[in-house]
Amino acid sequence: MTDPKPATLIAQIESWKAAGANLDLSALKALEGFIENKFPELLAMFYPRVYESTGGYWSPRQCAAFLAHSVATSVHNGFDHADSASRLLMPALHLMVERRMPQFFIARNLLEAVKRTDFPDEINWAELRLPFEQGIFMLPKQSFIHPEVGEVAMIVWARLQPGEYQPPAPGIPVMTERYQTIRVLCLCPERARWYQAILEDDRKPLRLRNPFDRRPGEVVQTFQGPLDVTMNEKDAVFCDEMFSIAFGTWMVMDARPQLVERGELTRRVTKAGQTKEFWTPNIVGAKYKLKREVPKIVDGKFVYEAQHEHGTHASPRWHWRRGHHRLQACGAGRRERKEKWIEPTLIGLKEKSAATDR
Repeated sequence: MTDPKPATLIAQIESWKAAGANLDLSALKALEGFIENKFPELLAMFYPRVYESTGGYWSPRQCAAFLAHSVATSVHNGFDHADSASRLLMPALHLMVERRMPQFFIARNLLEAVKRTDFPDEINWAELRLPFEQGIFMLPKQSFIHPEVGEVAMIVWARLQPGEYQPPAPGIPVMTERYQTIRVLCLCPERARWYQAILEDDRKPLRLRNPFDRRPGEVVQTFQGPLDVTMNEKDAVFCDEMFSIAFGTWMVMDARPQLVERGELTRRVTKAGQTKEFWTPNIVGAKYKLKREVPKIVDGKFVYEAQHEHGTHASPRWHWRRGHHRLQACGAGRRERKEKWIEPTLIGLKEKSAATDR
């Protein structure tokens, strides 16, 4: 890795963050170009594949540049002085690089369904089946937004066991985890801001309430990691929502593995002695359609599939029937249990965008 030295652009990015200023497209491009010029090995580590046809998402390369920025600043400032998000990220990055940065692009309709699905009473997160122990969810643009900081580009997760973890670059020490943890972080690139949440051994099993169904004044659980600044109520709810997106997507991927379309290598291009691989992305729910139920008219009454003898003369109000997860008996003697996802359903007659109906 190029030896990190005091960097004008990195210092500028940090000053913009401190001032709460938005980074426009030119600033984000400048950060990406700066990392490519000063820390090419880091960028290559965190962006080993060129993903094609990802126009509805934030640039995966820019997101990789933010990961490289976290490493470079942690080396330059000293790991003991790194921000809390970087300290949570570092133990996972070497493992992710070894697996060539596992990434899944969540389709917009699937994400909307995840937001409208409730969780089981208890979740054993230590044994929950994950696609990888460490990985990244790329989110569609304008799909998950902090009310003050802007939209989220990606969610990074890591489930770590007690033990030692190798650093992603020279200058960062070997790190020791004392407890089993699962940590979730998200990046708001317009403010270069990370948010994080973490669970440790003492939070097993987990009772998770979907905050996207939160009523005004209702208190929801708060999951957060070590922080550099005090979070306000909007930050706390936002972290709960981030956690719910991660858990909800994992559970849907486990219950409906057929929704995951695996990416494929399309070509290799060698230039100046360096080879780039071009891939189609891993997409969760590429062909998923939100479930809708339009009532039938029987004897002058609106009747839904879930209704039998009873109906209503009134025009049904446009609303969501929330989804949920349940264990379904299966196998020999129906002694085994399999996770089943009951999808959320749009109910009613009015033609309206599901994504904007809150």
